Amino acid sequence: HSGAMARRLLVLQPEIGLVILDLALPDTHGFDLLVYLREQHPQLPAMVVSASESVEDIRRAFAAGARAYVVKSSPPAAMLKAVFAVLRGEVDLPPVLLHADATLPDSASGLLSERQLDVLRLVCAGKSNKVIAYELGLAEKTVKGRITAIFKALDVDNRTQALIKANQLGLFTAGSG
Repeated sequence: HSGAMARRLLVLQPEIGLVILDLALPDTHGFDLLVYLREQHPQLPAMVVSASESVEDIRRAFAAGARAYVVKSSPPAAMLKAVFAVLRGEVDLPPVLLHADATLPDSASGLLSERQLDVLRLVCAGKSNKVIAYELGLAEKTVKGRITAIFKALDVDNRTQALIKANQLGLFTAGSG
């Protein structure tokens, strides 16, 4: 529930074999706790589960010592895959990080995740949230959250502005969206 509690538990229960950490803690930032874990408990693997799909946050988490990063809107199978990979001593890179630089032109690198781009493509095609949810296999609530994050990242207020901004940034080639 907090960074202080995590530190106490690590002392009281040395048999802990994995830390699953949310970046949003009430008393400390998750990145600071990751650094603490790396420095004070280097043998203890840590993974992040976060609402943030920001490539910058993902890269920062790995730089701070995370062995995996799972976005909260991911399917449960992604969490299990990451947990098992980390327990095997592996690093589990999220697909958004693997494709981030290849997906976006230089002017937009790091602006939107791969999953956000999938949603934006369908928004630009005029699809409703319900249709987007169906086509991407997501909950409608997840689609709404991604659209809000897309609008914030693009600094726009509506779908029309998002379409214009996507075209200005060259996010989609002709015929792709």
